[in-house]
This record gives sequence, structure tokens and C-alpha cells, in this order.
Amino acid sequence: MRIIKTQDYRLETNLNLFKEDTIETRVKAILNDVILRKDLACIEATQRFDKVSMKSFKMDLKIMKKRFEEADPQLIEALKLAKSRIEAYHIHQLEQSWEVSDEDGVRYGQKITPIQRVGVYVPGGKASYPSTVLMNVIPAQLAKVEEIVIVSAPNEFGEVAQSVSVAAYLCGIEEVYAIGGAQAIGALAFGTEEIKKVDKIVGPGNAYVAKAKQLVFGHVGIDMIAGPSEVLIVVDDSAKPSWIAADMLAQLEHDTMASAIVLSQSEDVLKKVQIEFEIQLKSLPRQEILSESKNNAIGLLASSFEDLVEMINTCASEHCELHVSEPYELLKSVKHAGSIFIGDTSAEVFGDYCAGVNHTLPTSRTARFASALGVYDFVKRSATLYYPEDVMRKHAPVVNTIANEEGLIAHAKAAMIRLKEDNNE
Repeated sequence: MRIIKTQDYRLETNLNLFKEDTIETRVKAILNDVILRKDLACIEATQRFDKVSMKSFKMDLKIMKKRFEEADPQLIEALKLAKSRIEAYHIHQLEQSWEVSDEDGVRYGQKITPIQRVGVYVPGGKASYPSTVLMNVIPAQLAKVEEIVIVSAPNEFGEVAQSVSVAAYLCGIEEVYAIGGAQAIGALAFGTEEIKKVDKIVGPGNAYVAKAKQLVFGHVGIDMIAGPSEVLIVVDDSAKPSWIAADMLAQLEHDTMASAIVLSQSEDVLKKVQIEFEIQLKSLPRQEILSESKNNAIGLLASSFEDLVEMINTCASEHCELHVSEPYELLKSVKHAGSIFIGDTSAEVFGDYCAGVNHTLPTSRTARFASALGVYDFVKRSATLYYPEDVMRKHAPVVNTIANEEGLIAHAKAAMIRLKEDNNE
């Protein structure tokens, strides 16, 4: 962990978004193949990338039921607790349809309708993320999505990870496919003989999955483009260096590109965190990841409180922890963050699993305009409008005036024709 002053810190700006890159070229080829050859393309891509020979991708519900019944009871209880807390949090996000009338009798409103079919991507293969199942499925269920399908890369036996299928069964999901990577996104977006296409795709994945989601957006909806995990921890002299270091390392073990920043006006605290960071780093597994991601651990020294607040909002971090003596006071100044953890006992890892808040969050400074995944990501809002005849007659000349100004003569005529007593004239 290196310590630098805020004025020496520069956020990296990636201007390669609109340039063709190797990943994009490969993903386009995979997606085009899925469009043309459907299941066969998915089978061949799975053999090539996952080294697994597949004939069918769908998980047998009997196998999922058996896995659930044989699962570690402690895991089941933990997942049930997490499920109940995620439901309790997200139920407050439910939106209701509404309609009001104005003094002229015009009725206007908003109709809330759930998305019909949603695909949830859960990272798989060697990994196992049952928490991702809960975080993506539960808000969709609360929104009353009719069809929810899970895709996750197969293990060496051609099945999704055991804990993923256990979490899916716990949530009552019966449509689970052992397929991952860009081919899974293609199957969800365009459909194959076995996998029916969806209306929206949610869930995190690797660079190939992220690029595939970006490319299919417009054909289907997506939640967001998830980048490497990140945390910003704001601290003062009251903070516990060992806790801060532990929270930083929890983020850094995700992948080699994960980042962890600790921000303070106190250089003394930053140095103590630096010492703790090096001590704890040596004792952890996943050194193949940490040996690289440790380079993304930074201590930022702010020159003033105003400087500190400016840096919080400049970083617009996925996770923001407030390890300060008056966290609720500092909270008032936080404008941009995916999820905010108030006080040092509210560690981000609780948000990952059982606190109830969603762990699918905007990364790479997109918290400036984006939000955590929620029930609102699984509904559509349709405007509704009813015009009484007398108001229609009063407003038709208004439409006529504006439409003619814009040169849209047919628009003007469509309004004015309604003023004629006999439409056959």
C-alpha cells in the first residue's frame, strides 16, 4: 500500500471504449455464431472455453432438489437468513401504478408493469456465488417478473456449482442452465433451440461477459456494465487500522484489477493502516490475485475537510465506508457512491451477503449517475392519458400551432380533424 497526497492522485481515464479491441472482436464472433447456429454454437464455445462437453444445458430439477436436500444445513440457514433480509430491504422499493385527474377532467398516470422474462448471469466454473443468485433473483421476484432464468458456467461435470443450484432452488427457480461466457449472453439475448430469449439480462461477469452485455444492449435490456470491484474507506483518528486493512483486502481478493483506497486527513492513521495491510496480506490465501491487486491499494492524504469531501465524490466509488467518529454528519456530504456503509461496524462484507442491501452496484465512477440493482430494474413505467372531449377541443389549436411551427403538418391535422362535427367531411 502506497500513501500519496490527493493532489498527486489522478483517476485513470479509459478512452478506448469506442475502439475495436481483441475482446470485442472475439465476443462479436461468438455472438454472431450464436445467432446463426444457436445451440450448436453454444456447445462448441463451451467445449472451447470451459473444456466441457455438453449435449444439453438445462439443469435437471430433480438434481437441484437432491442437492438442496443434501446441502450443509448451516449453508441453508445462512442463505435463508440472507434471503429474508434481502426481501425485507427491497420490498420498500415497490412502486405502485397511479392516476390523477386535474381540474379539467384530464386523467393521467403511470402504469407499473413487470418485465416478463429476465436472465440472471451468475459467475461460475471454478467459482461459486450463491449470494449473487439471491441479490439478482429476489428483487425480480418482488417485482413479479413472470419468468426468471439463471445461467452459470459449468463445472467439470457439466453442471452449475452446487451452491448456486442450492440458492436457485431455495428461491424457487426451476429454469437453470449450465452455460457461461459470451455464449450465455448471446443465448439469452437472441434465443436458441433450448434457451428461450429474455427481455433483460442482469448479473456480473468477466470482461467477455461485460462486453457481450454491452453489445447486446438494445436487443435486450441490461442492468449495468460491471467493472472491477472497488472500495473507498474514509477514516479519521477514531478508526481501527486492523479493521480498515481487513476491509481493503476483502475487496482486493476479488480479482487482480480490484482496488481499495483509504482516505484521511491524518497521515498517522494512514501509516498505521499501511503496516496492518502488509501484515494481513501475508497471511491470506489467493496470493496469485493479491500479489497483483495489492498494487491497487492506496492511502490518500487530504489537505482539508473540503479536500476530503471533494475526493469522496470524485472517486464515486462502488462501496464507500465511513470509519469516522461522526459518520452521519459526513454522510450528508456524500453525493456519489454505489452503497454507503455508516460506521466501522457496518463493514462492506455484510452488504455482500446478509445485510439486505444489494451487492450489484455501479463501478468505475458510474455511481455519479447509476444506482444499485433493485426492484425498479425489473419493472417498466408506462404513461397513461385520458382526454375528455371538451379539453381535446380546447387543446387541439395548441397542438396545431406547435406542430405547424415544427413543420409536422400531419400532426397538426390529426389534432384539428377532431374539431369537425362530421369526420367524413
